[in-house]
Amino acid sequence: MSEKKRETNKKLNLDDLSLFSYQLSLMLKSGVSYLDAIELLKLEFKQGRIRDTVDMIYESIKSGRKLHEALEDTSVFPNYFIQMTKISEKSGMLDVEMERLSAYYDNMEKARYKVRSALIYPAFLFVLVIGIIFLIFIKVFPIFKEVLTSLGGDLPTGIQWVFQLS
Repeated sequence: MSEKKRETNKKLNLDDLSLFSYQLSLMLKSGVSYLDAIELLKLEFKQGRIRDTVDMIYESIKSGRKLHEALEDTSVFPNYFIQMTKISEKSGMLDVEMERLSAYYDNMEKARYKVRSALIYPAFLFVLVIGIIFLIFIKVFPIFKEVLTSLGGDLPTGIQWVFQLS
């Protein structure tokens, strides 16, 4: 396994997938071959994992592999992306499919963001409620215990258990 392949073994995130497919679709729609488009993408992406991935794709295509094979060789693209690329290469609709993939991954990222945003408030409330309950057990119940025992009388078993727990 090459050094670059080891570095990029983790799958690309949704933003990178969307950006890559969008840039590629624009170039393909303008009539550029996908080898030339990948070469232009090498110039577009200055650094990082996506740049290393584009380098690997370019070298693979240059050695005679098809785009979907080059994507598969990198092992950072999801299987769905690779299969859709393979189908669109055979049908001659690579530019259209790259645009669709860009929209698909962009929508997935937006949905993921909305889900995360929707879960932050309930998680915050849960932590707050647990903190308040802990505070009641540590600070308030001992005060009640002192007051009730100073008044005298027997406490019900359930109340005694709660006081012992606190």
